Amino acid sequence: MGYRNNRGLTLPELAITLVVAGILLGVAVPGFQDLVARSRLTTTTNLLVASLHLARSEAVRSGHHATICPGDADGCRPGSYDRGWIVFLDLNRDGRHQAGEPIRRVFDAMGAGVSATGNSTVSDYVMYTPRGYTQRASGAFQAGTLTLCTPPHARRIVISRSGRPRVEKASC
Repeated sequence: MGYRNNRGLTLPELAITLVVAGILLGVAVPGFQDLVARSRLTTTTNLLVASLHLARSEAVRSGHHATICPGDADGCRPGSYDRGWIVFLDLNRDGRHQAGEPIRRVFDAMGAGVSATGNSTVSDYVMYTPRGYTQRASGAFQAGTLTLCTPPHARRIVISRSGRPRVEKASC
């Protein structure tokens, strides 16, 4: 009688393979979810910083005030940047989008799980002068922070009087 070559796995071998795969998935999935959350936070932070740079450069380039505010193509919606934001030339310098003021860019809502709040000086708008400085509609200087959070990670965008944003770690 000849030797028969069996192909496949026995039931104990299959069970051990499934247990090892389950353990590896149990360890890898939480780490992957954390990686996705941090990546989403970094992407959103970079997009908001790029928006601030766009508003500043538009103000300097055009010779008019430029504003970034929470909202959509229909105008500013003071409060949270979570639902999106716009960059526009603020021809009447009031920090709100009016008919006839050109919108330079509309940014969509942030990804799921990311929230953004600003302190009182920048929660409604950030306005840049033609010289590149930030300024309130009243003429007072404007500086503040926007905090982006994807628990347990957070980033803070600090906007200085000179209009330059910088990013630092924060807590939710």
